[in-house]
Amino acid sequence: MKPLSFSFFKIMSLRVKPFWIELGYFTTLSFLGFLALNYFSKPRTLPSFRPQNLDVFFTSVSSTTVSSMSTIEMEVFSNVQLVFMTILMFLGGEAFTSFLRLKLIKKENKDESFSCKDYELGNVINVDDKLEDVIITNPIEDHSHHDHHDEIIKIKSIRLLSNVVFGYILVIILLGSSLVSLYIIIIPSAKQILNKKGLNLHTFSLFTTVSTFANCGFVPTNENMMIFKQNSGTSGLSTYEKIVGSLFEVVNTRHTGQSVFDLSTFTPAILVLFASMMYLSSYTTFLPVYNYEEKSEKMKKRKGRSLMDYISLSQPSCLVIFTILICVVEKDKMKNDPLNFNVLNILFEVISAYGTVGMSIGYSCARQINPDGHCKDATYGFAGKWSNTGKFILIIVMFFGRLKKYNQRGGKAWKVL
Repeated sequence: MKPLSFSFFKIMSLRVKPFWIELGYFTTLSFLGFLALNYFSKPRTLPSFRPQNLDVFFTSVSSTTVSSMSTIEMEVFSNVQLVFMTILMFLGGEAFTSFLRLKLIKKENKDESFSCKDYELGNVINVDDKLEDVIITNPIEDHSHHDHHDEIIKIKSIRLLSNVVFGYILVIILLGSSLVSLYIIIIPSAKQILNKKGLNLHTFSLFTTVSTFANCGFVPTNENMMIFKQNSGTSGLSTYEKIVGSLFEVVNTRHTGQSVFDLSTFTPAILVLFASMMYLSSYTTFLPVYNYEEKSEKMKKRKGRSLMDYISLSQPSCLVIFTILICVVEKDKMKNDPLNFNVLNILFEVISAYGTVGMSIGYSCARQINPDGHCKDATYGFAGKWSNTGKFILIIVMFFGRLKKYNQRGGKAWKVL
């Protein structure tokens, strides 16, 4: 009879698929973030403006999944709320979740060896045995002793790696926030921006560093990084500023999603190019690398496919379905406001949420065919003008994008469809 001294995580790792564990982790974190942002802190715009509950939950999910999609202007949030969002981005970032996976497999079972799966940066590593000394029942089998010795080395290596990853995270965040603070202190114009907007220096530095490190893309200012340019438009920049700004924008389409330009001024061709780059997530490779899952897939084909394998859809198919659903939900706005609510803008928003990039074309009152005198331009994302149903669909897309590594054929070499 097997001992019952399994920890909860060991039971979960043996009986529950990693997808459901991570989905539960991000869902729970999102709901806790919603409670913290909505009930344990208040926006600094009270009493004139209070965000809707769905918008607050949208922001919590966006922070947890490091998508940086927005339906509320960032300067609505108070200093305490920015701290809560920083925690959500930190806990939801790939670096910290990788650290958690490494730490959890260190749990030892003194009574029997166990098998669990560790997913480090998308690669599956099977780790067997325990950290305790192994008793060899048959000393004649030297190869058995050698195998057990190798497994112990693996576990100890993972323990060391987890400590290295944690130290790496701390160093990057502390060094990065210190450099951002130093820059703001040294540059008077940057410090003036924070003072004018009433933003705390240390909160801004830590928030921006964690957001960038976690590949989220949130910035406490309404204008994102655009306000830190020398000029406010897409013209009048020096050659050097144009090169740096263009490089910053292109890199962010693959990673964080921070922006120094107004995307609504870009041509459709550039927007399509950006959408393609956001779809091809940062861990997708075009080089022929060794496929660690190839063997397991062959074994799976021999054993037969499960029901989920037959009904699962490719990533482009899912994105098309989500886009169609949103177009159906927002059909009235697409009819009355076609320059803002068009298929390209909606698709761009969906792909940005799926890629956890966070870029948005936004909404412009100037593009309205039938001008609305009450319309006011805002700096939040295009999704902020959607209906509640459309926002809820985009929330699902953000979860889908954060867990896309579990989708069929996702993230493999030479595979982009």
